[in-house]
Amino acid sequence: MSRIAKADVHASLERIAQTIIQAGGEDGRISRADMAAQLETMDGTERALANMFFRFIDHRDYKPGATVTAKDVNRAVEYAKEKLIDKYDLNNNGLSKSEISEMSRTGQLAVQLAKEIKTVDEVGPSSGEALSKQFEMIADGLLYISEGDYPYEAFTLPKTDSGEHTVESFREGLGLDADVEISMSGAADVDEFFALYQDAVDGYGYDEAEVQQYKDLETAMKGNLTDLKMVHVGGDAVVEGQVYIVGTAPDGTLAGLETTRIWT
Repeated sequence: MSRIAKADVHASLERIAQTIIQAGGEDGRISRADMAAQLETMDGTERALANMFFRFIDHRDYKPGATVTAKDVNRAVEYAKEKLIDKYDLNNNGLSKSEISEMSRTGQLAVQLAKEIKTVDEVGPSSGEALSKQFEMIADGLLYISEGDYPYEAFTLPKTDSGEHTVESFREGLGLDADVEISMSGAADVDEFFALYQDAVDGYGYDEAEVQQYKDLETAMKGNLTDLKMVHVGGDAVVEGQVYIVGTAPDGTLAGLETTRIWT
């Protein structure tokens, strides 16, 4: 991942700050109820950052019976720029992946939103390409667990003539031979996949930060894609195969994430 400029991360925080201020209406006072209503209109990284940053402000300036004001928000933004973002840029040359990994969850979400905004500016907000890159950013650091653990990468296939994405169109899009086994299942398996990585008892949800990442990823994918599917390439007899979590983007392309599984 290339470095990201602090100015871009500052801009993402300022954007969220304006959203929080707007939640308060004309009187400029933002109650928890105001913010809860505002969050209902949001999704993905913007929602996660707005929720966390408001909680940060509310806790930082807490007094019994008090509400958050625009002044509180702006003061918190300046504090966050210095303490949650700038101090991690050790060489003053933009934030690297290792520097971002040391940041708080609020700082990391601000970085993530900055990257998403940049992607949207480059390729458009509803394209499969933009969405798949957004999902990859949200999933940064997560691993698909099998007998070998692999990261998630952005994946897209072109729009089909019929508008539907099937096993046949998937095979054609990847240029796979007819004898390569492909299984494609629907939304129930997607739900099961996300539940597995958020369940601390029967699944892999033992790390709170990773659980939150999977929740953010689930929200982003379900909020932007239709007809979500799990696709496995390679049958039970194949040791290494590809796994795809994909759906149809607003532009008709197939978009989502690709990873690798190992079965022995």
